[in-house]
Amino acid sequence: MVRIPLHMVSLCGLLLVLSGSRGGPARCRCRDETQADKHWKRLLKQYREDVRLAGTSRCHESAQSRSRTCDQVIKEMIKDPWTHQDNQRSASPWEYLLDQNEERFPPQISVARCLCEGCIIHRQENRNYNSVPVCAQMMVLWKKTCSHDPKKYVITKEFISVPVACTCVRPKY
Repeated sequence: MVRIPLHMVSLCGLLLVLSGSRGGPARCRCRDETQADKHWKRLLKQYREDVRLAGTSRCHESAQSRSRTCDQVIKEMIKDPWTHQDNQRSASPWEYLLDQNEERFPPQISVARCLCEGCIIHRQENRNYNSVPVCAQMMVLWKKTCSHDPKKYVITKEFISVPVACTCVRPKY
């Protein structure tokens, strides 16, 4: 079972409210640079406040981790088999990396990276199976120039696919 961090859930609600979505088509509201920057800063401030209130999740703690290899994870599993971090106990372990883009809201997204090509079975990597990312849809906002007035900006929403974990599967033949 993949746990979705609380800050991701509150972020989705915040994005829906702040984007002005009521389930209908997105409105195109061009703003001058000053208005767009004020709106953007307000979104960032509210997002940071929501993340702070939700607390630091394990995603963000491990998002700062160093890049590891499958062999390193296997050694860690043997050394400490009772670790409580799901991403390190999995047959398909992963780590979180931080994807940074200042033109996107939120500017930082934790993304999962599979550490093994195969799956860890009996404390060894078995390449008869594949580790693959599990993705979730996430709404993000983008600050873009208006098509009819390049001196103004519009904030648009888009759903992107974000790897949130990894799982072990049989290979496709």
